[in-house]
Amino acid sequence: MTQRTGRRVRHAHRQSRQAVFDTVHALNKEGLSCSEIAHRTGYGRRSIAKWLTFETPPDRQKAALKPTSPLHFEAFLAACWKDGNRCRRHLFLDIIQRGYTGSFSNLERLLASWRRPERPIKDSAPIISYQPGRDTVPIRDPETGHVISPVVAAALCIKPRSMLTVSQARKVDALKQGSPEFVLMRSLGMRFRGIFRSRDPDRLDS
Repeated sequence: MTQRTGRRVRHAHRQSRQAVFDTVHALNKEGLSCSEIAHRTGYGRRSIAKWLTFETPPDRQKAALKPTSPLHFEAFLAACWKDGNRCRRHLFLDIIQRGYTGSFSNLERLLASWRRPERPIKDSAPIISYQPGRDTVPIRDPETGHVISPVVAAALCIKPRSMLTVSQARKVDALKQGSPEFVLMRSLGMRFRGIFRSRDPDRLDS
């Protein structure tokens, strides 16, 4: 996923949370109880009650970083990076001495994300252009009426239509109709699958 696409997905996610938040407050103004709103939206009653106490969507609390994550040592690594110490092995040994218990590959991924913005960016057209809908609500399975969980949606993002069951195909169609974010992520998943099957790593950058 490119940096530009990542920003687009995060923006779409914030827009979706805002849309659901607006829907919850609108239903509350119509006189619906927390239980009734929860039934309509698919969110828990406690979450609905909490959201109704805010004027804007509350920020999600991030879990405390553990020594297994290189981000636990981000301030130290950033200072080293700024001073020109960018040798991955040296940085790995430095944070191990400070209590890091994670893997070298995790550190490599973090450092790679710092290198990308320093590389020249080639002009390219956006993969998909869309405007998230203002009335986005959780998507429901057309067969059962249950809300389609993020785990199921993520799995369907990377499964070609030829491999879908009838029930799964209906879920995909429902997700495409109601979620621009799903359309974007499935498009990226299918493109990556095609690149992976072509065994042409030179296509990954684009």
